[in-house]
Amino acid sequence: MAFAQRPTVTNILNAMQAAGRIELSRGKITVIDRDALRHTAAGSYGLPEAYWCAQIGPYRFGATPDDSSIAA
Repeated sequence: MAFAQRPTVTNILNAMQAAGRIELSRGKITVIDRDALRHTAAGSYGLPEAYWCAQIGPYRFGATPDDSSIAA
């Protein structure tokens, strides 16, 4: 959601919370239903993460570019 205006991001986050996909609290977003978020992403889930791993390396402890939990 890069370059999106704050009200747009807030509206989308509130909709995701209402749908039970995430939980919002001050300064924190908790994923409740990861599979539903992947479905909502419509095929774009994992692409930025895979690109990051290919260009820079693992973005979290233990992740690898071929990590099936990163690439959709």
